[in-house]
Amino acid sequence: MTNLLSINFDKNKFQKLPTEIIQPNRIKHLFFRNNQIDTIDEFSPLFYWMKTNISDIEIYLNNNPFDCCQSRWFIRYLTGPKNLVKDSSNLTCALPKIYTGKRLIDLHTDLMDCSNGPFYPSNIHLRKLVLILLCLSSVVIFILVVVGVTLYRHNKLHFRRRSEYESVQGDNLLT
Repeated sequence: MTNLLSINFDKNKFQKLPTEIIQPNRIKHLFFRNNQIDTIDEFSPLFYWMKTNISDIEIYLNNNPFDCCQSRWFIRYLTGPKNLVKDSSNLTCALPKIYTGKRLIDLHTDLMDCSNGPFYPSNIHLRKLVLILLCLSSVVIFILVVVGVTLYRHNKLHFRRRSEYESVQGDNLLT
């Protein structure tokens, strides 16, 4: 296995690129054609290879049903200088319907309209959402505390006034 230079994973029903290939050792050619890979994102081995400047690998991904709205990072990657996908000119979208059959390298992610389909939040979207929710909940808690303290003080003063003794007028008090 240490002398293995090429692995063919064609027609194996992969849905994602396996993380086990992140450290390819001596392997230079990886074939994942005719699988079920629909998304390649920032968690894929391609992202790691790009960030670590691995450039001596060739990967083949033809005939996979890519969801182009979920694979925007991958589309940008394909047009970049560190593209290791050797059959990138053959890759097409399967979803959403508006992009079915279009080549990934011909798409411009900034101009893509993915509003008709479901929204697939990225990590950045999720972080922003969490931050917004934390801020809103902090404001609501602050308002509730201020209102609660104000009501408590108001009711405390109101009860003090009522608890003071009032003089009673009249002659028949001791009957």
